[in-house]
Amino acid sequence: MTNGDLFFQALSENDIIRCKALLHATPTLTAVKKDGATALHYAALENQREMVDLLMAAGADINIPDEEFGAAPIGWANEKGHSGMVLYLFDKGASVDLHRAAAFGLMERLKALLETESESVNTMFRYTPA
Repeated sequence: MTNGDLFFQALSENDIIRCKALLHATPTLTAVKKDGATALHYAALENQREMVDLLMAAGADINIPDEEFGAAPIGWANEKGHSGMVLYLFDKGASVDLHRAAAFGLMERLKALLETESESVNTMFRYTPA
């Protein structure tokens, strides 16, 4: 098994101690992808806040898109209905445009964007793969 395989196995078991040790040995694991997505995507999807913190402290990119849908980790959290994780990632700096603010229920962000980018309402959302 590679370090990446071991890392994703530990992640799937929410094993913070093993993930921390593997990240210490190989810091670039935050950028490794499994099935087109990073560990941060999977941690957000599974609502693993402590793991999210570990990955972000190790330098994981909070806005990196997955390879299939072009969605950032915040989108994966939203897909599973983890509104607390969505808010947490947003507060940690996840980028959210007008359409995603509406989809994620981020009303304050939506209001702010409507004030500054109201023309975006009439722009059709288009999926653009990474």
